[in-house]
Amino acid sequence: MIDKKAARLRRASQTRRKIHELAKVRLAVHRTNTHIYAQLRSVDGKVLTSASTMEKEVRTAVPNGGNKAAAVAVGKRIAEKAKGLGIDAVAFDRSGYKYHGRVKALADAAREATAAAQERLARAPAQPLQAHRPAARGVSQVRSWAQQAARNRAARRDSWPHQGELVGGPPA
Repeated sequence: MIDKKAARLRRASQTRRKIHELAKVRLAVHRTNTHIYAQLRSVDGKVLTSASTMEKEVRTAVPNGGNKAAAVAVGKRIAEKAKGLGIDAVAFDRSGYKYHGRVKALADAAREATAAAQERLARAPAQPLQAHRPAARGVSQVRSWAQQAARNRAARRDSWPHQGELVGGPPA
């Protein structure tokens, strides 16, 4: 029988695998009884920015770090930091926790803060925004393993001499 922590970590690994396929910046959440933490991680796993109830600005606003009000404060703070970096879309990684309570409050607060910033941008004079592109992937599109294998087979097939020039075809 799997204990609770192992089951949560199994769920988290499935979510992270899917987010990695999407090749998006992820908003990872970790919670304890006394605090909640949020990190923005790039596609290659590097931490871009973070926010938590341990930060001085959040602790002055919310004295108890283990409740929904603290999660809302952290959600707003991480959304502000993301906007400062030019990140406008992320994949939410709940780290295997239920989407309920503090985790949901953090996600909703981040979403609302982002929506409010989008409304302010819509009212402001139009300025070109820089799209965030992870440095590790560059501009190339991420393909699944099966798509890449099919492209490799087609490239090998097209590179062999035409019929009649080689007897027996490509080596196995």
